[in-house]
Amino acid sequence: MSETLSRSWVLRQQKAERAPAEEIRICCPFCEDIKFHCYVNLNKNVYHCFKCESSGKVTPSTSSTLDASLKTLRRYRDTSTIFVDTWNKNKDKIVRTLPRCKPVQEDSIYERYLLGRGLTREEIETNHLQESLDSYGTFSNSIIFPVPYYLPENITYFVCRKLRGEPKYVNAPWKKGNILYVPKWTYPQIKSKFTVVCEGPFDAIRIARVAPSYALLGKRATPEQLDLMLTAARFPWIILLDRDAFVYALRLQLEIISKGGRAVVAQLKKKDPGESTEAEIKEVLDNAYTQISL
Repeated sequence: MSETLSRSWVLRQQKAERAPAEEIRICCPFCEDIKFHCYVNLNKNVYHCFKCESSGKVTPSTSSTLDASLKTLRRYRDTSTIFVDTWNKNKDKIVRTLPRCKPVQEDSIYERYLLGRGLTREEIETNHLQESLDSYGTFSNSIIFPVPYYLPENITYFVCRKLRGEPKYVNAPWKKGNILYVPKWTYPQIKSKFTVVCEGPFDAIRIARVAPSYALLGKRATPEQLDLMLTAARFPWIILLDRDAFVYALRLQLEIISKGGRAVVAQLKKKDPGESTEAEIKEVLDNAYTQISL
Protein backbone atom coordinates (compact mmCIF):
# COMPACT_ATOMS: atom_id res chain seq x y z
CA MET A 1 0.00 0.00 0.00
CA SER A 2 1.31 3.42 -0.91
CA GLU A 3 -0.63 6.40 0.46
CA THR A 4 0.35 9.96 1.27
CA LEU A 5 0.18 11.10 4.90
CA SER A 6 0.08 14.71 6.04
CA ARG A 7 3.03 15.87 8.11
CA SER A 8 0.86 17.67 10.69
CA TRP A 9 -1.18 14.52 11.36
CA VAL A 10 1.98 12.43 11.70
CA LEU A 11 3.45 14.83 14.26
CA ARG A 12 0.26 14.65 16.35
CA GLN A 13 0.43 10.85 16.46
CA GLN A 14 4.09 10.37 17.34
CA LYS A 15 5.31 8.32 20.26
CA ALA A 16 6.78 10.45 23.05
CA GLU A 17 10.38 9.27 22.78
CA ARG A 18 12.43 9.66 19.62
CA ALA A 19 15.12 7.31 18.38
CA PRO A 20 16.99 8.46 16.37
CA ALA A 21 16.21 12.20 16.29
CA GLU A 22 15.19 12.37 12.63
CA GLU A 23 12.84 9.40 12.97
CA ILE A 24 9.58 9.10 14.89
CA ARG A 25 7.16 6.24 15.49
CA ILE A 26 3.38 6.28 15.11
CA CYS A 27 0.58 3.72 15.17
CA CYS A 28 -0.03 2.77 11.55
CA PRO A 29 -3.34 4.18 10.23
CA PHE A 30 -3.67 1.35 7.70
CA CYS A 31 -3.74 -1.62 10.09
CA GLU A 32 -4.89 -2.23 13.66
CA ASP A 33 -1.52 -1.22 15.03
CA ILE A 34 -1.38 -0.12 18.67
CA LYS A 35 2.35 -0.56 19.31
CA PHE A 36 3.85 2.10 17.02
CA HIS A 37 5.14 -0.16 14.26
CA CYS A 38 5.12 2.66 11.69
CA TYR A 39 8.42 4.57 11.38
CA VAL A 40 8.50 8.04 9.82
CA ASN A 41 11.72 9.69 8.62
CA LEU A 42 11.14 13.43 8.83
CA ASN A 43 14.25 14.27 6.84
CA LYS A 44 13.37 12.04 3.89
CA ASN A 45 9.59 12.51 4.39
CA VAL A 46 8.79 8.83 4.05
CA TYR A 47 7.16 6.23 6.29
CA HIS A 48 7.08 2.44 6.56
CA CYS A 49 5.00 0.12 8.74
CA PHE A 50 6.76 -3.05 9.83
CA LYS A 51 3.45 -4.71 10.69
CA CYS A 52 1.46 -4.40 7.45
CA GLU A 53 4.33 -3.23 5.18
CA SER A 54 2.50 -0.03 4.17
CA SER A 55 4.83 2.70 2.96
CA GLY A 56 4.65 6.07 1.27
CA LYS A 57 5.43 9.76 1.39
CA VAL A 58 4.80 12.42 4.02
CA THR A 59 3.83 15.82 2.64
CA PRO A 60 2.82 19.22 4.08
CA SER A 61 -0.87 19.47 4.99
CA THR A 62 -2.73 21.34 2.26
CA SER A 63 -6.26 21.31 0.92
CA SER A 64 -5.16 18.85 -1.73
CA THR A 65 -3.49 16.46 0.71
CA LEU A 66 -5.60 13.58 1.93
CA ASP A 67 -5.04 13.17 5.63
CA ALA A 68 -4.41 9.76 7.17
CA SER A 69 -7.71 10.01 9.01
CA LEU A 70 -9.60 10.14 5.74
CA LYS A 71 -7.75 7.11 4.41
CA THR A 72 -8.54 5.28 7.61
CA LEU A 73 -12.22 6.14 7.33
CA ARG A 74 -12.38 4.54 3.93
CA ARG A 75 -10.52 1.46 5.13
CA TYR A 76 -12.78 0.91 8.14
CA ARG A 77 -16.07 1.84 6.50
CA ASP A 78 -17.25 -1.77 6.44
CA THR A 79 -16.24 -2.39 10.06
CA SER A 80 -18.29 0.34 11.73
CA THR A 81 -16.05 3.38 11.57
CA ILE A 82 -18.68 6.05 11.81
CA PHE A 83 -17.54 9.35 10.39
CA VAL A 84 -17.88 9.12 6.62
CA ASP A 85 -20.55 11.75 6.05
CA THR A 86 -18.31 14.51 7.44
CA TRP A 87 -16.06 14.40 4.38
CA ASN A 88 -17.96 17.19 2.66
CA LYS A 89 -18.33 19.34 5.79
CA ASN A 90 -15.25 21.56 6.08
CA LYS A 91 -13.02 18.61 5.26
CA ASP A 92 -9.78 20.54 5.77
CA LYS A 93 -10.76 21.53 9.32
CA ILE A 94 -12.68 18.51 10.54
CA VAL A 95 -11.44 15.29 9.06
CA ARG A 96 -7.99 15.62 10.67
CA THR A 97 -9.55 15.54 14.14
CA LEU A 98 -11.72 12.44 13.68
CA PRO A 99 -10.92 9.39 15.79
CA ARG A 100 -10.28 5.99 14.32
CA CYS A 101 -12.44 3.38 15.97
CA LYS A 102 -13.86 -0.11 15.99
CA PRO A 103 -16.78 -1.77 17.81
CA VAL A 104 -16.20 -2.21 21.55
CA GLN A 105 -14.44 -5.55 21.91
CA GLU A 106 -15.33 -8.20 24.46
CA ASP A 107 -13.16 -8.19 27.60
CA SER A 108 -11.52 -4.89 26.61
CA ILE A 109 -11.01 -2.04 29.08
CA TYR A 110 -13.81 -0.24 27.28
CA GLU A 111 -16.28 -3.09 27.70
CA ARG A 112 -15.33 -3.50 31.37
CA TYR A 113 -15.93 0.20 31.92
CA LEU A 114 -19.33 0.09 30.20
CA LEU A 115 -20.40 -3.02 32.11
CA GLY A 116 -19.27 -1.29 35.29
CA ARG A 117 -21.55 1.62 34.40
CA GLY A 118 -24.48 -0.78 34.25
CA LEU A 119 -24.79 -1.32 30.49
CA THR A 120 -25.30 -4.80 29.10
CA ARG A 121 -23.40 -6.40 26.24
CA GLU A 122 -26.60 -6.28 24.19
CA GLU A 123 -26.92 -2.52 24.76
CA ILE A 124 -23.28 -2.04 23.75
CA GLU A 125 -23.87 -3.89 20.49
CA THR A 126 -27.34 -2.58 19.59
CA ASN A 127 -26.21 1.03 20.14
CA HIS A 128 -23.03 0.39 18.08
CA LEU A 129 -20.71 1.78 20.75
CA GLN A 130 -17.15 2.16 19.52
CA GLU A 131 -13.70 2.22 21.09
CA SER A 132 -11.18 4.74 19.84
CA LEU A 133 -8.01 3.52 18.14
CA ASP A 134 -6.24 6.87 18.51
CA SER A 135 -3.08 6.62 20.63
CA TYR A 136 -2.84 10.34 21.36
CA GLY A 137 -4.99 13.40 20.97
CA THR A 138 -8.46 14.61 21.79
CA PHE A 139 -10.27 11.33 21.19
CA SER A 140 -7.76 8.84 22.59
CA ASN A 141 -8.82 6.40 25.34
CA SER A 142 -12.47 7.08 24.52
CA ILE A 143 -15.76 5.31 24.06
CA ILE A 144 -17.62 6.77 21.10
CA PHE A 145 -21.41 7.09 20.89
CA PRO A 146 -22.51 7.52 17.24
CA VAL A 147 -25.53 9.59 16.24
CA PRO A 148 -27.66 8.04 14.92
CA TYR A 149 -26.75 4.69 16.45
CA TYR A 150 -28.44 2.67 13.70
CA LEU A 151 -26.34 4.10 10.83
CA PRO A 152 -22.77 3.66 12.08
CA GLU A 153 -21.41 4.09 8.57
CA ASN A 154 -23.15 7.44 8.01
CA ILE A 155 -23.32 9.46 11.22
CA THR A 156 -24.23 13.11 11.67
CA TYR A 157 -22.64 13.59 15.12
CA PHE A 158 -20.83 11.75 17.87
CA VAL A 159 -19.82 12.15 21.50
CA CYS A 160 -16.83 10.57 23.27
CA ARG A 161 -16.53 9.50 26.90
CA LYS A 162 -12.87 9.53 27.91
CA LEU A 163 -11.79 6.86 30.37
CA ARG A 164 -9.27 9.19 31.97
CA GLY A 165 -8.37 12.85 31.86
CA GLU A 166 -10.47 15.97 31.51
CA PRO A 167 -12.88 16.87 30.09
CA LYS A 168 -14.72 13.58 30.55
CA TYR A 169 -16.97 14.17 27.55
CA VAL A 170 -15.86 15.48 24.15
CA ASN A 171 -18.39 16.25 21.43
CA ALA A 172 -17.79 16.21 17.70
CA PRO A 173 -15.79 19.23 16.46
CA TRP A 174 -18.73 20.83 14.69
CA LYS A 175 -21.92 22.50 15.89
CA LYS A 176 -24.50 20.33 17.59
CA GLY A 177 -27.43 22.09 15.94
CA ASN A 178 -30.61 20.01 16.28
CA ILE A 179 -28.80 16.76 17.11
CA LEU A 180 -30.28 14.63 19.89
CA TYR A 181 -28.77 11.33 20.98
CA VAL A 182 -31.40 8.61 20.64
CA PRO A 183 -30.52 5.12 21.92
CA LYS A 184 -32.07 1.85 20.85
CA TRP A 185 -35.68 1.57 22.06
CA THR A 186 -37.65 -1.63 22.51
CA TYR A 187 -41.29 -2.10 21.53
CA PRO A 188 -42.82 -1.45 24.99
CA GLN A 189 -40.91 1.83 25.21
CA ILE A 190 -42.19 2.96 21.82
CA LYS A 191 -45.74 2.52 23.15
CA SER A 192 -45.06 4.80 26.14
CA LYS A 193 -47.40 7.72 26.87
CA PHE A 194 -44.56 10.19 27.32
CA THR A 195 -41.03 10.95 26.13
CA VAL A 196 -38.00 11.68 28.33
CA VAL A 197 -35.19 14.14 27.67
CA CYS A 198 -31.96 13.81 29.65
CA GLU A 199 -28.34 15.01 29.49
CA GLY A 200 -25.99 12.31 28.28
CA PRO A 201 -25.88 9.02 26.36
CA PHE A 202 -25.45 6.84 29.47
CA ASP A 203 -28.61 8.37 30.93
CA ALA A 204 -30.49 7.91 27.67
CA ILE A 205 -29.56 4.24 27.35
CA ARG A 206 -30.56 3.52 30.95
CA ILE A 207 -33.89 5.38 30.61
CA ALA A 208 -34.59 3.62 27.29
CA ARG A 209 -35.18 0.43 29.29
CA VAL A 210 -38.46 1.90 30.58
CA ALA A 211 -39.37 4.82 28.27
CA PRO A 212 -38.40 6.54 25.00
CA SER A 213 -35.45 8.82 25.68
CA TYR A 214 -33.44 11.58 24.03
CA ALA A 215 -30.20 13.13 25.28
CA LEU A 216 -29.29 16.79 24.79
CA LEU A 217 -25.55 15.98 24.97
CA GLY A 218 -25.24 18.77 27.49
CA LYS A 219 -27.26 20.66 30.09
CA ARG A 220 -28.77 23.18 27.69
CA ALA A 221 -31.03 22.63 24.70
CA THR A 222 -30.12 24.54 21.56
CA PRO A 223 -32.95 26.40 19.76
CA GLU A 224 -32.66 23.83 16.98
CA GLN A 225 -33.01 20.94 19.44
CA LEU A 226 -36.06 22.58 20.99
CA ASP A 227 -37.73 22.94 17.60
CA LEU A 228 -37.01 19.29 16.81
CA MET A 229 -38.39 18.16 20.17
CA LEU A 230 -41.65 19.99 19.57
CA THR A 231 -42.11 18.45 16.12
CA ALA A 232 -40.72 14.95 16.73
CA ALA A 233 -42.57 13.86 19.86
CA ARG A 234 -46.30 13.06 19.92
CA PHE A 235 -46.37 12.85 23.71
CA PRO A 236 -45.61 15.20 26.61
CA TRP A 237 -42.00 15.60 27.69
CA ILE A 238 -40.57 14.61 31.07
CA ILE A 239 -37.34 16.52 31.66
CA LEU A 240 -34.93 14.38 33.68
CA LEU A 241 -31.59 16.19 33.88
CA ASP A 242 -28.90 15.79 36.55
CA ARG A 243 -29.65 17.38 39.90
CA ASP A 244 -27.03 20.10 39.35
CA ALA A 245 -28.89 21.13 36.18
CA PHE A 246 -32.26 21.80 37.82
CA VAL A 247 -32.28 25.45 36.71
CA TYR A 248 -31.69 24.40 33.10
CA ALA A 249 -34.50 21.84 33.41
CA LEU A 250 -36.94 24.53 34.56
CA ARG A 251 -35.83 26.80 31.74
CA LEU A 252 -36.39 24.04 29.17
CA GLN A 253 -39.83 23.34 30.63
CA LEU A 254 -40.82 27.00 30.26
CA GLU A 255 -39.52 27.09 26.70
CA ILE A 256 -41.54 24.01 25.73
CA ILE A 257 -44.71 25.35 27.36
CA SER A 258 -44.24 28.79 25.76
CA LYS A 259 -44.25 27.11 22.34
CA GLY A 260 -47.44 25.20 23.01
CA GLY A 261 -45.94 21.93 24.23
CA ARG A 262 -46.43 20.02 27.47
CA ALA A 263 -43.56 19.27 29.84
CA VAL A 264 -42.80 18.56 33.49
CA VAL A 265 -39.51 18.43 35.42
CA ALA A 266 -38.63 15.25 37.31
CA GLN A 267 -35.75 14.57 39.69
CA LEU A 268 -34.11 11.40 40.96
CA LYS A 269 -32.75 10.94 44.46
CA LYS A 270 -29.32 10.10 43.09
CA LYS A 271 -27.15 12.28 40.87
CA ASP A 272 -28.35 11.13 37.47
CA PRO A 273 -30.28 8.33 35.76
CA GLY A 274 -27.07 6.47 34.97
CA GLU A 275 -26.63 5.82 38.70
CA SER A 276 -30.23 4.83 39.42
CA THR A 277 -32.06 1.53 39.11
CA GLU A 278 -34.77 0.88 36.55
CA ALA A 279 -37.35 0.72 39.32
CA GLU A 280 -36.31 4.15 40.65
CA ILE A 281 -36.42 5.67 37.17
CA LYS A 282 -39.82 4.17 36.40
CA GLU A 283 -41.29 5.38 39.68
CA VAL A 284 -40.08 8.95 39.14
CA LEU A 285 -41.33 9.00 35.54
CA ASP A 286 -44.74 7.60 36.45
CA ASN A 287 -45.15 10.20 39.20
CA ALA A 288 -44.12 12.96 36.82
CA TYR A 289 -46.61 11.80 34.20
CA THR A 290 -49.48 11.99 36.69
CA GLN A 291 -48.67 15.69 37.11
CA ILE A 292 -49.10 16.24 33.38
CA SER A 293 -52.31 14.22 33.31
CA LEU A 294 -53.99 16.27 36.04
